[in-house]
Amino acid sequence: MTPGNNEEATCAEGSSSSPGDTTELVSVWEEVRRLAAASSGDAADAANAAVSRLSDKDLQEIRTLRCPPAVVRRTLEATWLVLNAGKGASVAQAPPTWLRVQKMLLDTNLVGRMRDFDASALKAEPVLAAYIVSEYFSAGEKYQRSPARSSTSYQRLLISRPSSSSTGGSPVGAAAMV
Repeated sequence: MTPGNNEEATCAEGSSSSPGDTTELVSVWEEVRRLAAASSGDAADAANAAVSRLSDKDLQEIRTLRCPPAVVRRTLEATWLVLNAGKGASVAQAPPTWLRVQKMLLDTNLVGRMRDFDASALKAEPVLAAYIVSEYFSAGEKYQRSPARSSTSYQRLLISRPSSSSTGGSPVGAAAMV
């Protein structure tokens, strides 16, 4: 099911297709921390292996969600922004709509694009890279979202999750391990 414009507006972050969103968000953060701690510097291989495990069925299931869990939506928004870096005109510094993300999920070569992503495209757009870091990987007071994109679940996550100092001082370092 592809949402129309009205559905897009009603699907605010924090609304979810599944109960227990806060627990899921905290669990994901704990998993990121665990993977970062367990990694012996071979994060790229671990990331490639994780991406390779994505099946067409997994992507189809996510694509059909009208209001995915916030952690899923935010991860795919960041993925969309990264994969579209260097595509002619600079990507707007705003999260993509869920409709755009769903279109990305239709790409039969999405897993290949993620595996073969050339980071130089993102390095060539430092403003976009800084936006992605601040919007998707910053913690604490640095993280400011518009009221339309904030959620009670996410606010509880910020309160309950550990500071970035426990992940080596950089929230990006921990997130890059995924």
